[in-house]
Amino acid sequence: MTNHVVNLGVLEGFGPVLAFLIVFVVGFAVLKKSEILGDEAFANILVSFVIASVFTSFIGVRDLVLITIPWFAVLLMGLFFVMMFGGFIGKPADMVGKGVVWVFAGLLGLVFLISGFWIFQGSPLWNGFLNWAYGSSFGGTFILAIVASVVGWVLVKKG
Repeated sequence: MTNHVVNLGVLEGFGPVLAFLIVFVVGFAVLKKSEILGDEAFANILVSFVIASVFTSFIGVRDLVLITIPWFAVLLMGLFFVMMFGGFIGKPADMVGKGVVWVFAGLLGLVFLISGFWIFQGSPLWNGFLNWAYGSSFGGTFILAIVASVVGWVLVKKG
């Protein structure tokens, strides 16, 4: 018999509800801030509700959100500590520049991709993607895209 300080099994059913609320609130905030649908609140609420409903209706997508959110919180706390240390040193603007933000965004994107690969690895769509990605034409196309990107970046920097 194990002794638990607190039994949190009752909260197990709130996972989908919390995932819905997080996707709804973040979607609404992004739509309101970007003003893609204009300044009308009802349109932003309706679109956010539809997006959150789709996210929570499909188990794989819901699991992706539930796995990604804690890592986002960890990365956000890391960014907060970098900003806090910059404030203690006295040069917060020098400490937290565009480089730190790009590193934060890159790490968040990496967490999102790894979580997606981990969740969707057994699906037929994923297996079809792997067959396509490891095919003979994909490797050449990928290398060509990388070379074109590097050449374009060098030309823009020199110009």
